[in-house]
Amino acid sequence: MINAVGRDIPEEILKITGKEVFHGNNYYDGYEYKKDGPITKCSMNNSDSKLVKSIHEALVKCEIKDGMTPGFHHHFREGDYIVNMVMEEIHKMGIKDITICASSLGKAHDPIVPYIEDGTITNIQSSGVRGKIGEAISNGKLKGLAIMRSHGGRVRAIETGEKRIDIAFIGVPTCDDYGNCRGIGGKSDCGVLSYAMVDGDYADKVVAITDCLVSFPNFPAHISMTKVDYVVEVDAIGDPKKIATGAAKPTTDQRKLMMAEYCTQFVVNTPYFKDGFSYQTGVGGASIASTYIFMIGCAVALFVNYPGAKLQNKIIKSHSGPALMMASTILAAGVFLGVLEDSEIMTHMANVLASFIPQPMGRFLPLIIGVLSVPLTLMFCTDSYFFGLLPVLISIGNKFGVNPAHTAIAMVVCRNCATFISPVVPATFLGVGLAGVEIKDHIKACFFWIWGVSIVCLISGVIKF
Repeated sequence: MINAVGRDIPEEILKITGKEVFHGNNYYDGYEYKKDGPITKCSMNNSDSKLVKSIHEALVKCEIKDGMTPGFHHHFREGDYIVNMVMEEIHKMGIKDITICASSLGKAHDPIVPYIEDGTITNIQSSGVRGKIGEAISNGKLKGLAIMRSHGGRVRAIETGEKRIDIAFIGVPTCDDYGNCRGIGGKSDCGVLSYAMVDGDYADKVVAITDCLVSFPNFPAHISMTKVDYVVEVDAIGDPKKIATGAAKPTTDQRKLMMAEYCTQFVVNTPYFKDGFSYQTGVGGASIASTYIFMIGCAVALFVNYPGAKLQNKIIKSHSGPALMMASTILAAGVFLGVLEDSEIMTHMANVLASFIPQPMGRFLPLIIGVLSVPLTLMFCTDSYFFGLLPVLISIGNKFGVNPAHTAIAMVVCRNCATFISPVVPATFLGVGLAGVEIKDHIKACFFWIWGVSIVCLISGVIKF
């Protein structure tokens, strides 16, 4: 059957997939569909943990069988280990007729080609395939269909139920044993988990695979524990150094650089791009190159818009102070904490201070800190409070087996109540100055009210946890 752009689509493909040919961009305008939902199986888990020992155990608990569809994301790109690890285990279990539904497959997944050849994998749905997998499909080694969709098309197919994911295997840089997943932190930091979010929402089972298991709660979670069934800790989930490779590698190819230049000229000359306009370039060497061109353009704009060294110096000075101050503070704090930790000064300080705390009271350290946070705020500025006091108190808490997150939460929540009565916070002086009030009168009038509010916040947190 001939589609809207004159391409002949085999009737056999249309029959197998149940699809229509492309009828034009606006054919589905106004089309309504009901979003699909996962099949949820209730189970009582009295262990207070979703952690399982291995991918094999997760597959068994998810009741893997012939003909199922596992889902994968490609945030690690050419550094991804997840697809290979999971498919190797599925192959060992003798499972056949698997349909892989991945947001993309690359050269990192070449090791699964033998599973295509022996019938373990019979169908592939992705946004693209590269390397030996692409060659295997082109050479007719895939027994079923290879369906390519855009990233948005994959989301739509999953949402509508056109493609159901039985088990989503989501590689996550950090995760707690309840399943709160984040794309940042750990040794395999990839930044985001956007491609995997639809898998988390619609897959019947969700398995989070991480190489950095952290204490609960791993907040703010990119994928919530309410969507995760099992958590597996492995040695490594990917190599973040290989994210900027393949399609994501900055290009030096003259043809692609020319494309980047054309894109830049288009953006500059079209009336649709205005100040404050936000757009997504997508991956690819050309788009990355165009981003570099814009960065260079910003540097050039300083000289064009502000001719003369004096004017440029004035503009830089008016904006660079706060930025440099923050950067220098963070760098200094990093050096300071590094010296304290590597010299073991932090450990000795914690040991000495911990010796004054009765053993039965040690486990209540977060509560004690929470109660005292408001008075401490009046004595410590923000930087010394978080970069100096917090690490020491966390080290003390470690001596009593206190979760560092609980100590930090108590300090942050209760301390923030007192921000605007602290004499070491510049905003406080600005406020009392505008109000025509003396700082001592302001603190005297508000202190006990603020302290009371902080204790209410602390109690609320204790009740919640």
